[in-house]
Amino acid sequence: MPDGTPWAFLCALAKRLHTTSERIPSERATEELIAWLEGRTSAGETVPAPFLRVAARLVYEQARLVLPPTQDTVFAIAERLRAENRGRPQAAAWERRDWLKLARLVLENRRLPTAPFFREEPPTPLELIVNVELPFAARYVEEAPDPDARHLAIPPLSALLERAEQLLLAVADKVEEAKTMLDELRTAVRRPPGRSNSANLSRELSKSRSNSAK
Repeated sequence: MPDGTPWAFLCALAKRLHTTSERIPSERATEELIAWLEGRTSAGETVPAPFLRVAARLVYEQARLVLPPTQDTVFAIAERLRAENRGRPQAAAWERRDWLKLARLVLENRRLPTAPFFREEPPTPLELIVNVELPFAARYVEEAPDPDARHLAIPPLSALLERAEQLLLAVADKVEEAKTMLDELRTAVRRPPGRSNSANLSRELSKSRSNSAK
């Protein structure tokens, strides 16, 4: 452990797995952390309290994944989904029950983020659910989910192309903005006024000295 903190533990684990801290599955991080804690306990060493808190929180949140979400949480996620898809013609005919069904699918199939649990201020249980990351299929909806659906539908190619077009437009806007800034910079660094006159004066003085020497 570089500095003896949970975050350092996660970074070291990421380096060993040849990945980044954010990409380590929470299940793998939990297994590695518990194994490390058990190793220290077996060796008669003191177990640092911050590591125990992280391990307990990970186990707790993974257990909560199998519990049904509360009604208030479903309503909150449904509103996020509706706002995210506002303006999409594919969602114009959706009813409230469709958004609620999609919200339940998002919550029932969510995955725990790993990195936030190893930081000094991890999210609260409520923040973790209310601010859950919305999958692509839930942000670019097509047909309303079936009442008996258990998983999110795979987004069609048209949705992927739509997102690609948005990214290209965003990149084009950034390129145009950078070009404008570059043009302004070129204007700002032009030769200051009076510099050319000073140069001419220096040449005239040199020429005078040369003539006097003759």
